[in-house]
Amino acid sequence: MEKTPIDTLPLSKRLSYRQARLVVMIAVGLGMLFSFLQIYLDYFSTQKEFDSTINQLLDTIKQPAIQAAYTLDRGLAEKVVQGLFHYQAIYKVELLDDSKETLAKDQKALIETQWRWISELIFGQERSIKSPYFYHKTVNLVYLKSLLIPTLLPLVF
Repeated sequence: MEKTPIDTLPLSKRLSYRQARLVVMIAVGLGMLFSFLQIYLDYFSTQKEFDSTINQLLDTIKQPAIQAAYTLDRGLAEKVVQGLFHYQAIYKVELLDDSKETLAKDQKALIETQWRWISELIFGQERSIKSPYFYHKTVNLVYLKSLLIPTLLPLVF
């Protein structure tokens, strides 16, 4: 039996070529799988981090908001609302008392970016957070309504 020199075999028939092609296909497939897994995990991590940040922010303004509603102090309510606007993600806030009367309300323009459509596609257009606060001595209720937050999460932080 006569041996065929390696130079005469077509590239696609060589064992080394077939092995290299298989290794590259497996590497690309695993790379894509792990990339999608990382994106999936990052999505939920970002959601959790965002929720944590908003809860910390609401805890920070809780006592002034309760005091503004309990004493019906519109000046303090305005300060609470304006203080919330220092956080870039918030663009609309309404502070109500226990009888659903508006103590303070404000809204600012959204920051337009070229990537907003991607963010809205992934996270939704906005989140509306309604947080009731109770004054411990009475049944007066402070209702922080319509804390609207655009979902441009990765670019806001």
